[in-house]
Amino acid sequence: MNMISSNNGGSKPKSLLKKVFNKKFAIVVLVILLLGGLGVWGWYAYTNWQKPNANTLQASLKQASSKLEDYKKANNAYPDAIDCSSKATDKTICVKSPNGSEFVYQPDNENDPKTFTLYIKNDVTLYRVYPGKDPVQVAMVCPLGFINVPGSTIYGTENFCVMKYEAKAKPSNYGTGSSGLPIRGISQQGSVEASKKVCEGCQLITEAQWLTIARDVLSVPANWSGNAVGSGYIAMGHSDGEPDSALSADIDDNNGLSGTNSTDNQQKRTLTLSNGEIIWDFAGNLYEWTQGIATGGQPGGKLSGYQLIEWPTATVKGTLEPSPFPATTGLTGADTWTSENGIGMLYSNPKETQSKAIARGGSWNDNKGGRKISGVLTMLMPLAPDQQVANAGFRVTK
Repeated sequence: MNMISSNNGGSKPKSLLKKVFNKKFAIVVLVILLLGGLGVWGWYAYTNWQKPNANTLQASLKQASSKLEDYKKANNAYPDAIDCSSKATDKTICVKSPNGSEFVYQPDNENDPKTFTLYIKNDVTLYRVYPGKDPVQVAMVCPLGFINVPGSTIYGTENFCVMKYEAKAKPSNYGTGSSGLPIRGISQQGSVEASKKVCEGCQLITEAQWLTIARDVLSVPANWSGNAVGSGYIAMGHSDGEPDSALSADIDDNNGLSGTNSTDNQQKRTLTLSNGEIIWDFAGNLYEWTQGIATGGQPGGKLSGYQLIEWPTATVKGTLEPSPFPATTGLTGADTWTSENGIGMLYSNPKETQSKAIARGGSWNDNKGGRKISGVLTMLMPLAPDQQVANAGFRVTK
């Protein structure tokens, strides 16, 4: 008897059955994967469709800002919070943000004039608005009275927040608003401790952060009198001794000559960052302590003792890190800029071996009589970290 089965009419060979089974199994798996993929894509499309776009976010921000202004007109103050819960009080308002977004509201009823900062964000986009202003896109939510600063690969900084104004003395901790005179007559050590009280995670500005801001404002053509980087001068702030005192700031960023008794834009107190943010008194008004400590290795000239010199004539490079020299900014022509370009000067002693604190910016009377000492790159190092100085204040970052 022939025990070998025939392909005609009998059962199919096992190898053929296996092929058929594998083919059907592969089809089933493919269908499952396709259905699963469509499901994932559908979920992704649905959730992203739910997210408000840029126009929606900005429109919602404007609407919320308008409601805050209406509340102030009726109550002579901004509300304490935006609250749509059952716990809302007569000192709050309900303004709902679009699905997938949220408001971050920061009222400031302590300063005069009263103001607020309002953000709206989703998981990828963030906008901010001030009273009477248009929304602008920013990188992060900053504390009240702080602005966004783009980080720098040159100085090893990430995006950070910095006080828009010099630190003020206020009833509640240290004020961050425009009104009131800045704190002065403080040491670097005192500034370090005071900065910690401004907010959680706050600190006195570091040398790297100062240089990051300085380079940024130097790179903006509008900050230069010739409307091109390196053309003419960059504003040196209140520094001519008229009046012979530090000044409070102004809530209006368009009023950069506020309080100066001057029409000379060299005395302009505002500078613009590359992201459109405005910073006050970064050069002039008060010297500002940074966290920088020089324990020797100061840059400068070859003469003994402390001396005030132009940056291009500093033949001793020193060992400070990051390098404070204009050339380090990488901006074209920066290695030739002098005080005539408004960048300020260097006051140092390369032979100093004691620990010295670093002060930046300039004072209200530095440029009295035609001198041009103050500027965004001005650097002074003759003072001890615990030495209080009548014309020095501070600025805080986070």
